[in-house]
Amino acid sequence: MNPLRKVTLQLPDALFGGDPRGFLQHLGLNGRRLSDGQWAVWPNDDRSFISCRDLADETGFVNFEPLKDAPDPAVTFDDPDTLARFSQLEEQLTKRMGNDSDLAAPFHQIQLNLAKSATVDELLATVRGGYENLRQITFESTGELAIPDPGVTLLTATDLLIRRARLPAVLFRFDQDPDAKTNMPSIDEIPQEGLFASSAHWNREVIGLIHYLGPLLGCLSPRFWCLPTGRPPFAVLFSLGIDLNGLRGSPMELMQLLPGHGRMEPTPPVEITPAACRHAIHWWSFRLNQMFQYLCDPTTFGNTDGVYDPWEHQHWLLTFGQIFGLTTALQTGGRNYSVQRVLMNTLLDTFADRIRTRRHFEQLCTYRTAKTIADKVRSTMTEEVAGVLMPVADRAVESLRRVEDGFFIRRQRGDANVIVRIPGDSPPRHLERRRATAVLLKVFRNATHGFGGKYPNPRTDDELVAERLLQHHTGDMPADLVFLPYLYLLDTLSRPDEVRETIIKRASRRRSTEPGQAQSPMVAPE
Repeated sequence: MNPLRKVTLQLPDALFGGDPRGFLQHLGLNGRRLSDGQWAVWPNDDRSFISCRDLADETGFVNFEPLKDAPDPAVTFDDPDTLARFSQLEEQLTKRMGNDSDLAAPFHQIQLNLAKSATVDELLATVRGGYENLRQITFESTGELAIPDPGVTLLTATDLLIRRARLPAVLFRFDQDPDAKTNMPSIDEIPQEGLFASSAHWNREVIGLIHYLGPLLGCLSPRFWCLPTGRPPFAVLFSLGIDLNGLRGSPMELMQLLPGHGRMEPTPPVEITPAACRHAIHWWSFRLNQMFQYLCDPTTFGNTDGVYDPWEHQHWLLTFGQIFGLTTALQTGGRNYSVQRVLMNTLLDTFADRIRTRRHFEQLCTYRTAKTIADKVRSTMTEEVAGVLMPVADRAVESLRRVEDGFFIRRQRGDANVIVRIPGDSPPRHLERRRATAVLLKVFRNATHGFGGKYPNPRTDDELVAERLLQHHTGDMPADLVFLPYLYLLDTLSRPDEVRETIIKRASRRRSTEPGQAQSPMVAPE
């Protein structure tokens, strides 16, 4: 990070009780007044956006005292409807507890107990009790302990993250409501969603933190290795030290009886250790902290005039939030492969169009590109961490090679390449198998809107070749292909400096104003 980089932003003098400088300090920013309402700002030296502490690990270390430093939940459940739902859920879980093969029930009970903890003392007792319960689970066949060395890790969204992430929303209120400083309600009249509620839903996900841990928790999908619990602004992760089958073949709910093709391929178990699980959590926490360093730094979003662009800032915050949410949805969607395919295409588009601007969708679907990136990502991890985070990414890369097996005409004829014949006198096109795979996946991506071109528009030779690949392929796709975006998420986390520079370059190309708009640093370009 360039410590000399600054941006200019406009702050109403009435902000923060008439103390704009105090407002900047509240956000962890240094500020220098340039003129009335205009400030040059840059981050202070605080770089801690996520706190990560082990409460128990495989060495026998156990210390739950740091939970006393977690924000006091101060929660009371006195709403009759809420209490009724809790009671109903506990009743259902109690009935399932007697089934030794139903680990989801005791795991869910731990989550529920933590959600209901109303004081710090209750929270501490609940986490300690959950830890002890995990250590008592046995295999029905042998009586041996199933999870002898669970780990417990506390992750907390710091005040710096919670406050800094709200900067765009504060400025949006004054931009869209110029009289806000005079017509804001009194403290007693403030609406529940708050005064600066732009993208408030996303902000709750930041505060909750668990949203950004989802892809980590699903990194062995469809297998299960870590139980998430917690309540904003912290999460408590119980790592199991083993991997369990995360899907059942039989429907658990009535809606699962509807037609839908789920995962048909078996998933090999992964050899992991309690230490590897703990190290993987720390790797992810460290990389998230690096990510929020540039995502919550206003100097990352200076436009061509060096003016802070809150619209660009909000767009990137929402884009990253969507990437993590959709990746988690993809990992948990193993009962419906069609849904996973759509999510895969959406995420690959996001990486191609926003994050990896030098690589198009088609390139991200080539075996060579995916394999090269997987090797680079692995080099940023220890062998233990890679043992947890990389198996699914490796299977996704291998799936690209396996797609080649579906070109049945080539295979039956014994041809080296996929030979595509197009109308007219043009000679046949020879596509190397890996190139044909990438083009075919792009055809399926485009078919999200339906198969076939925009007739009667004339089609190029490349389009004619692409659509004829459908005639060459069986359409069968490996189940793990859908996890390709997870690899590119790991890649994004692994190279924070490059991603930050990409964002800076894109933001710096935006101008402060467009023709016909007011000359104000708070005007958003089209």
